Amino acid sequence: MTPRPGVTLQPGFITVKWRALAGGQRTNISDNKQQRVVAMLDGFLGDWDYQTAVSYNENKVKENITGYTDGNLITQGMLNGIINPFGDQTAEGAAFIADAITSGNLQNHTGKVTSWDGKVSRELGDWFGSGRKSAIALGAEYRREDFKSAANTPFAELVQASTGVDPTSLSEGTRNVSALYAELRIPVSKALEFSAALRYDNYSDFSSTTNPRFSVRYQPSKALLIRSSYSTGFRAPSLYDINATPYYTNTGTVSDPVNCPAARRFQQVRHAELQRAVQVQYGGNTDLQPEVEELHRGPWCLSRRRTSPWGGSVVGQADRHHRQPVLQHDSGRSGSVRAVHQAQRLGRPVDRWLLLPGTDCGYLDARTQNLGGTNTNGVDLSASYMMSLGSMGKVAFGLNSTYVDKYEYQNFANGPWIQNVGRYEGSGPIFRWQHALSANWTGGSWAAGGVIHSKSGYIDQDPENTVSAYETMSIYVAWSGMKGLQ
Repeated sequence: MTPRPGVTLQPGFITVKWRALAGGQRTNISDNKQQRVVAMLDGFLGDWDYQTAVSYNENKVKENITGYTDGNLITQGMLNGIINPFGDQTAEGAAFIADAITSGNLQNHTGKVTSWDGKVSRELGDWFGSGRKSAIALGAEYRREDFKSAANTPFAELVQASTGVDPTSLSEGTRNVSALYAELRIPVSKALEFSAALRYDNYSDFSSTTNPRFSVRYQPSKALLIRSSYSTGFRAPSLYDINATPYYTNTGTVSDPVNCPAARRFQQVRHAELQRAVQVQYGGNTDLQPEVEELHRGPWCLSRRRTSPWGGSVVGQADRHHRQPVLQHDSGRSGSVRAVHQAQRLGRPVDRWLLLPGTDCGYLDARTQNLGGTNTNGVDLSASYMMSLGSMGKVAFGLNSTYVDKYEYQNFANGPWIQNVGRYEGSGPIFRWQHALSANWTGGSWAAGGVIHSKSGYIDQDPENTVSAYETMSIYVAWSGMKGLQ
């Protein structure tokens, strides 16, 4: 090797990461086989209704790949000088790479869920003379989850260099979940009703949690309905999220977050020499913790309904939602670099680099992670109207609108709140207004209709660019004059 002027070569070895573009396209094919068995029983025991069921679910996934290379052959080609990792291939090098292409079964995954649930319910009487009886429901659940993921060792050894999958990898997880719940509904008058519910869940791998729900329903007339509710929620990560086999691969070409400041706010490469492909890790994360949620809902409903030929309704809803994951973010790691825009390119909620051995190398951690919180509130509005056309059929109109007053999120716990309404942030923009206006006609064996989607404008990834409000439209015509054909 002849170095450029001013460079002195030192004895030793260098590590070369090379993308085998000459090998052509790669494909990953997942063959998923699923089966489910359910046995149910319901009936009455005195004044109580009961329902119980037992179920078994099984998913088997075979992960097959094509277009990857046999690492042993590629190593021979590199050592013999047939393959050139620094430029275009000769005819001999291209033929050698083509001969190294292989395909086969890389990994196999199995998930199993065995569950039982049962509940009883009954009316308790008209406690407040409302003309409607109070009611109670009690229930219990038990669920066992099993997960196993294993590499097909003989084939995985051949393609380890190009897939990043450890040929000896074996990931397993088991979880037992039990739950108890109760719900009580109390009509106070013909117009006013209260309800309350409580649920207790115990996870063998995440301890236990108790979550309430309270709601009020007030309907002073047939045309007006007011509801409000408060609840908390809990979601444990799946066994796959925790135990999926870890592996390393490379990203596509991204811009350097340190040497290309223009790319920090949006994905635009200004200088070709600042493009990089970096190492990235996927797979399960044993440090994942559950998500907790707090939900306030205060919708109102206004409706006007009549029997044929006219009918219509208007429904509105205002929500406030807060989600707070609990895992802390390590943003003070020595030598780490914030690379949010690269995570966005991957479509993953990732915002950090982690160190490999050494002070200057690292990889992008793209495993599922607990991030920061999300706060959002807004209003949903729905309206529908139906009209009879006599012998010509009937036509229905609909309008669904959403107004988002606030949507903010954090990339990591205790991090800054990022405002997303009317701006392209993270994985995309949050539209302040969205509308869907539809019209559908049916008559005999024919039907036709369409929908217009309207979205408000937003500031693009490049803050100097603004996307104007826009509309899209779709229409359809259908005929069902023959049985089984539409």
